[in-house]
Amino acid sequence: MRINNRTITQQKVKHFLNKLSANGDSIATILRSALEVETYQDCVNKHPEDSRVGNNMEAKCKEYLDVLKANGLCYGKIESRRKTLPVTIIGALPDGNTIAYRCSKDTKWNDVPNYVEMWDGDFKANRAKIEQNILAIYGEALYDVADPGDELREQPLF
Repeated sequence: MRINNRTITQQKVKHFLNKLSANGDSIATILRSALEVETYQDCVNKHPEDSRVGNNMEAKCKEYLDVLKANGLCYGKIESRRKTLPVTIIGALPDGNTIAYRCSKDTKWNDVPNYVEMWDGDFKANRAKIEQNILAIYGEALYDVADPGDELREQPLF
């Protein structure tokens, strides 16, 4: 993640959000949960044939939906006729954007309502949307925790 021409690693962003979340910042809790789902989705992309990795990602999706529910944000599912991964889980971010993940048909989605709001249909920009939220809300504070040497990294982890 780039902040004012400085790079901050994903690990530092997660630590920063964890600290805020522990102090009762519900927005940080939402964004940290969304970031965790995206991290697990990256693992699914690297290991698409490993069902354990997919199951772990879906468990993180469920946790994210529980965080959204607890904080009164919009979430839901859309079921399709796709043979593989027929359930799309959609959740709102604090700025109103949505992130979405394809999941298997499973009983863990039984209590998830159908998604009735507008959705952009985008599965590929989840990380960018999460980063945009984090920067918009915490950009200056994140800049303060970035080490001066961080900008020397060629490829940021976030």
